[in-house]
Amino acid sequence: MKLLEHFSHFTTRTKVTNVPEEAIKEPEIADFVDQMIKMLRKYNCVGIAAPQIGISLRIIVMECKENLKEKFSKEVYLAREMSTLPLTVMINPTLKVLDYDKRWNARLAQHEMDHLDGKLYIDHMDPSTFHCTCWEVVNRKAGRVEIPFYK
Repeated sequence: MKLLEHFSHFTTRTKVTNVPEEAIKEPEIADFVDQMIKMLRKYNCVGIAAPQIGISLRIIVMECKENLKEKFSKEVYLAREMSTLPLTVMINPTLKVLDYDKRWNARLAQHEMDHLDGKLYIDHMDPSTFHCTCWEVVNRKAGRVEIPFYK
């Protein structure tokens, strides 16, 4: 894990580094990608970027399984224009916008790319629209709430 140790010191606002070309086929990178896939599936995510788990390299893993339809109402699924996406691994991805229509898999890729470039989704939002509803739930339930931090 010497290669990954070299790329483990950064902040979430840092633009990450390309995987060195000579390292792309190294077992260490393959093992790391396998770990990313396991995390993606364990936490029922649709996408994960290496910086989200502490490695400053340009690697993204995405997957949108068919059973995702079960988690959302038909209306939400259609409104978000969600669609299945087979397991996709990208190493050193770049993104070029060809069409400004917003589609589900494109938004997913853009979101993960933002992680690689040190951006968070709140960077794209109007701060005046932020509204935290957490305390409303706590108050409504008289403090009897569970806040899980891990699965």
